[in-house]
Amino acid sequence: MEQYAAEAAILKVAGSECLDYVCDEGVQIYGGMGYSAESPVERAYRDSRINRIFEGTNEINRMLIVDMLLKRAMKGQLDLMGPAMKVASELMGIPDMPEPDDSLLGDEKRMVANFKKAVLMVAGGAAQKLGLELAKHQETLMHTADMVIDTYLAESTLLRTLKLAELNGADSVKEQVAMCQLFIHDAADGSTSTRRRP
Repeated sequence: MEQYAAEAAILKVAGSECLDYVCDEGVQIYGGMGYSAESPVERAYRDSRINRIFEGTNEINRMLIVDMLLKRAMKGQLDLMGPAMKVASELMGIPDMPEPDDSLLGDEKRMVANFKKAVLMVAGGAAQKLGLELAKHQETLMHTADMVIDTYLAESTLLRTLKLAELNGADSVKEQVAMCQLFIHDAADGSTSTRRRP
């Protein structure tokens, strides 16, 4: 059960902040009427707020995400150091110039792989430099958690879209492919975290 705690925290933070964003946009669309009890968005706007508080505030969950992943790595349940060392040696070597990938969502596959490398580099560097003091550096933990959340969601979106294309054919999932591309490119720009974080 412990191994799923980080994933649960990721989904709680991402889901509750996405809901807040959607409800806030709904109120914005309704204008002043959005605050009126007669509008359908008023209740949603009021009810969505509790989701960022219960089961630990999103700020606490963000800090726990990185903490849980690093603890799993220290216990040997998750290999973070091996891939982090590989990324570090990659950065010190001659950059790899990959061939263009013309497969479905080929660019997005490469982007998600690079997201993972960036997370490993940042989390590994923070853990190495700060050690046990990392828990006191809340902003570092929060920003690293945002990177982890975006990477997790981007990879999930990519894998689900590829699975749909495999099952139904690429021509029948053009909208899903476009949504996947949009999400991953937004994640690369950092706009998913900005949009998600109140």
